[in-house]
Amino acid sequence: MNVSTEVMNKNPAHSRRSRAVTQEAVKYLISFVIVAAGIIGFIVLKSFQKPPVTRPSTSLVPQVETREVASYAGQLDMEVTGIVVPYREIRVAAEVAGRITRKTPACEAGQFVRKGELLLEIDPEEYGLEIKTQSANVEQAKRRIEENALQIAGEEKNIELAKADLKLQQSEYRRNERLKDALSRSEVDRSRRAVIAAESALTLRRNNLTALKAAATRLESALDVSKRQFEKAEMNLRRATVVAPEDGVIVNEMVQEGDFVARGTQLLTFEDTRQSEVLCNLTLAELNQIRKNAAALAGQGSDSSEGTNIAEGDLNAVYRLPKTPVTIEDPANPGVIWDGVLERFDGIGVDSVTKTIPCRIAVKKPIVDTDAGQFALVRGMFVRCRLEFQISMGDGESPYLSIPEQAVQPNHHIWTVVDNRLKRKPIKVVDYVATGPLGDSGQGFSNARLAIIARTEHGPKTGDQVVVSPLSQPSDDSEVEIASSGRATKNDNTNNGPIESASGSGSSALEDVR
Repeated sequence: MNVSTEVMNKNPAHSRRSRAVTQEAVKYLISFVIVAAGIIGFIVLKSFQKPPVTRPSTSLVPQVETREVASYAGQLDMEVTGIVVPYREIRVAAEVAGRITRKTPACEAGQFVRKGELLLEIDPEEYGLEIKTQSANVEQAKRRIEENALQIAGEEKNIELAKADLKLQQSEYRRNERLKDALSRSEVDRSRRAVIAAESALTLRRNNLTALKAAATRLESALDVSKRQFEKAEMNLRRATVVAPEDGVIVNEMVQEGDFVARGTQLLTFEDTRQSEVLCNLTLAELNQIRKNAAALAGQGSDSSEGTNIAEGDLNAVYRLPKTPVTIEDPANPGVIWDGVLERFDGIGVDSVTKTIPCRIAVKKPIVDTDAGQFALVRGMFVRCRLEFQISMGDGESPYLSIPEQAVQPNHHIWTVVDNRLKRKPIKVVDYVATGPLGDSGQGFSNARLAIIARTEHGPKTGDQVVVSPLSQPSDDSEVEIASSGRATKNDNTNNGPIESASGSGSSALEDVR
């Protein structure tokens, strides 16, 4: 014992470490005791807690009016937006080379011109000289043909004379043959040579006639070539004058008077305004609805189905659009309306950004008369396009539902009542349909409408009760009481005023959140 104490006294560092370890152990022990005491105290206090007293709620349950969601069959207007684009844009280029010697006042950007109206003139002097040259070539070719015809006629006469001479020489030779005993051998040979010379002369004349007739064919071809060159010179002279190809507007001009242009140089851009087109984008669902409507009209034998019948097995049918009437309206001038026809796809395929299908609407009469004057569809104009359909139930359910317009909330949802609880459901309104004049006890009339919504997986179903009265701070699963219910029809006299609370205090328990 004395030895260890002596060792510790000799090693003060070991003594300090022992004291530090002891102090740390005491600290952890105290902390553990404090935590354990807290837990035990919490358990003891909780055992003395009394359960809360449940008191009946004194708040009133809001009363609401509902209408039944129904399938919709009837007329439906599909509205899409579109941009007016040119029916035909022509880039007029120079068809001949030369210097522009004249530019008319009509050849200015924004000017409306009539078909055939003079716009530009390219120096016609060179082409006028070319016409004179080719005209002279045509006359020379004609003269050569006439000369050849005279030579042929003369050669034919020479052949007749050569035949007559040959006949005489042959007669002379035969006579000398009979008298050869009385004549010398040289005289007989001389008559023989005369016959041969006459035959040779006749053959030469015939060869000359054949050559002249062959030359006549060649000269006729030369005349035809000269005429074609003359016609080309006339065409070049006409092309030196640039006129408006159709009734339309000058969109852009690229040259000025005095400029030299080569063949193919673009002179101006011209827009044909006899017709217009509207470029719009349709979803696959809208496109399917258009085709279904066209098929339904075709089955009913309607005149509107002209051009919509699709032969069975026609593989090109998928690349065609049924010709559907469209009403086009300018949002800036609501009273101005154009009639159009949905005619064709704009290219092929689905737009990679919008996931829609570009289509073209043809407008045969882009200028309409109104009380305020004439209005025209011009490129770049933003318009609304409405397509009218007849929706029928058919063998299955209609793809559309009808609800009162009052049920539609500003952020495209409605409130339905299920087991006296509010349920929020999203909707997609495709159109509003008038249901006729509504009145309240003869106190005047107002127009009521049905909202036509698309049937969706998470939206309302047929038979659901939709709230048509105003709601004050509604929320999912909040309790309500149905004051009255019914079915929205074309003569639904719905009182859309606020419903008073059951206390009879006269204060409104509901507020129109719209």
